[in-house]
Amino acid sequence: MVILSNQTQTQAPQGASRLRQAWHFNRLLTISTVFHAILILVGLAGIALDSRIILNAPIWAKTTKFAISITLYSATLLWMLTYMKSRPRLAQFIASSSGAIMLIEIAVVLVQNILRSVPAHYNVATPFDGVMWSIMGTSIVAVWVINFIAGMVLLFEKMPNPVLGWGIRLGLLIALVGMALAFTMTSPNTTQMAALQSGQTVALIGAHNVNALVDGQSRMIPFLGWNMDGGDLRIAHFIGLHAMQVLPLLALFLLRRMPKLSQSRNLALVWVGGLSYLSLMFLTLWQALRNQSIVAPDAMTLAALGGLTAIAIVATIVIVRSNPAYC
Repeated sequence: MVILSNQTQTQAPQGASRLRQAWHFNRLLTISTVFHAILILVGLAGIALDSRIILNAPIWAKTTKFAISITLYSATLLWMLTYMKSRPRLAQFIASSSGAIMLIEIAVVLVQNILRSVPAHYNVATPFDGVMWSIMGTSIVAVWVINFIAGMVLLFEKMPNPVLGWGIRLGLLIALVGMALAFTMTSPNTTQMAALQSGQTVALIGAHNVNALVDGQSRMIPFLGWNMDGGDLRIAHFIGLHAMQVLPLLALFLLRRMPKLSQSRNLALVWVGGLSYLSLMFLTLWQALRNQSIVAPDAMTLAALGGLTAIAIVATIVIVRSNPAYC
């Protein structure tokens, strides 16, 4: 019991210290991170207690998913921007702008989903809905531009460790590609295009699905909401976005758990990880565009996945075994 108490006493100040450091670095992005972290708990309670449904999904599901994603994004960006030593004012602009945009975006989701019980994405049913969707669309573009600027600066920033530096750079650059994939979901799907061409008005323009199914009219993976009856463009988008966390974590793992490897070999492994991750993102995009569910891959998809996995494994073995310490 004494040990547990001591650990708790040690961990609490560390967490408080990190929060103070984040606050000192940039208040608005820290507020965004903390707000969305709290919203995760609110959202989970909402899923459990609120029985309302939007597009066959719990009304709080999208809010909770957004809160989780934005918490990870905001916290990661806070950390990454501390390495932007040569452009401190630009780092502050990127942090503050990102924090503000994330708060605006979640506000749209809360107003539309929770207060009005209507879809937040692709909703053009009324002029108000159209304005809210325009705000969200503009926010998405603004976030992409801001992250592009951050990626370009960090690409040429001198890092204290090349392995971690390239983990950060590749993570952010692949995340930019993942963010851009969101624009593949803004065009009318087959059903919507047919209605528009016949002169009908539609409530939603754009969809996560690539087939004729309207969002919410298919079997869905619980909580995630991904389509189980056809292609879903969100999956590649999701994978790409979280390169920001996966690749820096890979770099940190190699530095801490593979100390016998030379710096050049650790760096090579980060590149193998980055290219493999990028390939996985495009593989899931290719799968979705062929109107194939993530839970029902065909032989071509499995063969491609097997090939990519084999290449990554062989490349990793060659790099590790070429290090004198492992010979």
